[in-house]
Amino acid sequence: MRWILIVWLFVFGGPVLADRPFIPGEDAVEFSDALNAWLDGDDLVALQGFKGAAEGGNTAAQILLARIAEEPHMHRHVTGDMSRKDRIELLRQPGGLSGTSWLDVAQEQSALAEGLVLRKVAFTSEETNDGNRVAPEAMRAVELLLAYGEIELATEVAFKLYDGGFLREILSLLDKFDGQLNRIAILLKMSALIEMNAEKAEEIAVEFVGLFEAADMIELRRIHPQVLKDNSTVRDTVVLLAEQVEAWTPLRELCEISCPNTYNDCLVAGVTSIGVARRYPFSSPVESLVLTEDYWHSARIRGDVARKLSEIDVDHRIGASFDQCFAETITALAQ
Repeated sequence: MRWILIVWLFVFGGPVLADRPFIPGEDAVEFSDALNAWLDGDDLVALQGFKGAAEGGNTAAQILLARIAEEPHMHRHVTGDMSRKDRIELLRQPGGLSGTSWLDVAQEQSALAEGLVLRKVAFTSEETNDGNRVAPEAMRAVELLLAYGEIELATEVAFKLYDGGFLREILSLLDKFDGQLNRIAILLKMSALIEMNAEKAEEIAVEFVGLFEAADMIELRRIHPQVLKDNSTVRDTVVLLAEQVEAWTPLRELCEISCPNTYNDCLVAGVTSIGVARRYPFSSPVESLVLTEDYWHSARIRGDVARKLSEIDVDHRIGASFDQCFAETITALAQ
């Protein structure tokens, strides 16, 4: 994606909708106890609590456990040494050789689970009467996820569409949900239009720059690590921007606590590592059940941040090339 840059994840989505639909079981004591244990970093107790509640029919527990199971950085420090059988038994619904996702059960009780399932299926394309093209599964997934305030997860559907080459379908998605998806989706819209019609590049670029004018973002190419090494102005700009990105709050706090003497270099190392991926690296697994703000202020966040960054930059070469303290901190915390 030639016009997507290292700052894909600039804008963190809005708050959970106050009037979102109720998720069965979210008010149950056993779910709250397991959630508190999870936020406190008592992972095995938490996962066992979610498992017990899920087996008892608690839809909220089924959804959250399924999403944690999809995010290795949230459980691998506990499940990594387990046998495959024990790991499946802990994280998935029993049945068959590998079990099944708890979302398969939860979608019978919650449209949120249905949306989470649909976002993972293979998308198809259909032509509408007006000649546009749509991806029905993506449309439905985004509609359901937005109803619960899951902006990041809904926006990831647009990323998946792009990865699959569904460029016109992206435009239909953004037109239908204009203003509801995270503004990062504008990057996809811009890229899709440029791919289909190069003459629109200047027009769309102006729209893009206007959105991020406050962050002084005028560079529309992905920033290569070597450019950051060679160009101090670009590097200083990345630091400035990283200070403003709400979604990167956990990264800033990690650098402040662990690498205060090399804070700027630590930020550049983290931002460069994040740029290898294209997701919201530090968001809650399910915003409607665990507010990201609560997650960020929990005891587990530093470990999760380190594990996520170590998944993106597996051997830490990118981070270490900018700041050794960053690399050493990630290695230590990711255990």
